[in-house]
Amino acid sequence: MAHKYSEGTWFAVPLRNGGFATGIVTRKSKKGGVVVAYYFRPLRDTPSTMEEVAPLSVADALIALRSGDVSIKKGLWPIIGHTTSFSREEWPTPLFMRKQEIGDKAYAMAYDDEDVSVLLREELVAYDANLSPGGLHGDGAVELILTSALKAN
Repeated sequence: MAHKYSEGTWFAVPLRNGGFATGIVTRKSKKGGVVVAYYFRPLRDTPSTMEEVAPLSVADALIALRSGDVSIKKGLWPIIGHTTSFSREEWPTPLFMRKQEIGDKAYAMAYDDEDVSVLLREELVAYDANLSPGGLHGDGAVELILTSALKAN
């Protein structure tokens, strides 16, 4: 059974060492399959409730990632609920970073706000710029990134 979601849907991500991270879908590609989601602290023993996520904003986010949506659709990442007053302006699509290890170059990647599967442009930025990691992350990679980030916090 496919679980339906949209921009403004809150969901839980089961972590590799137990517990859950919390995320919100802020963009999805036109054809589906690719989302931008913001993820939040703290590590939780059980999925968050809508009351717990209601006050969160982009300023509270730990990280933003582009990823697939298979685990949301299959219910492996449980849906918490939906923000009825979701506003794209309050949840902008961030720039993402692509690093070239050889030559120490880094690029800010801007994706189409209407279809986050489409890369619009890349610009050279400082190698240590504070941007979310670029690329399209599989669900397992998202779980590993969040497990590592929340374990350290």
